[in-house]
Amino acid sequence: MDFSKEKFKHLDQFFAKNPDICLRTMNLLDEQEVSTLCFDRLKKHKDQLMLLLKAWQRLLKILPESQDEVTVIKNLLNNNLHSAVQIASIPKKHFLKEYGHLFNDLEEANAMYHNAQMVRSQIAVKYMRLKQNHEPHIEAARFSQQL
Repeated sequence: MDFSKEKFKHLDQFFAKNPDICLRTMNLLDEQEVSTLCFDRLKKHKDQLMLLLKAWQRLLKILPESQDEVTVIKNLLNNNLHSAVQIASIPKKHFLKEYGHLFNDLEEANAMYHNAQMVRSQIAVKYMRLKQNHEPHIEAARFSQQL
C-alpha cells in the first residue's frame, strides 16, 4: 500500500472530525462501530482511509505509549512499515540500524520490535493450532470425542 502525503492529509482531516477516536481499542472490523465515525466530505476516500486506519492501528498496538506516537507512526508508514509480522521479519540489528531514527529513542524502537516479535509468535501459534485441528486424522477421530 502506498502511504503518500495526500493520504495523510485525508487522515489528518479524519482525525480532526473524530477527535475522540481511540484506535488502541476500537474494532475497525465491526461495521456498527465504524458507522459511528464521521467521514463527512471524506466519504469518497473511506476505503483508502479504512486501510490506512487499520495499518495505523496495527502499529499503534505494538508501539509503546509515547508523547509523539503520531509522528512515529507516520514515519513508519512513510517507510512502508505497517504490521507486526512485517517488522518482526526484519533482523533486529537491521531494523534498528535502518529504522531506529524514526523513533523517539532507541529504547522505543527496541520495545516495538520486541512487541512485534511477540505478536508474530502469537499469530504463528494460532495458525498452527488451526492447521493441526483440521488435519484428516483429527477430523476422522472427532466422532468419538464428545467435547
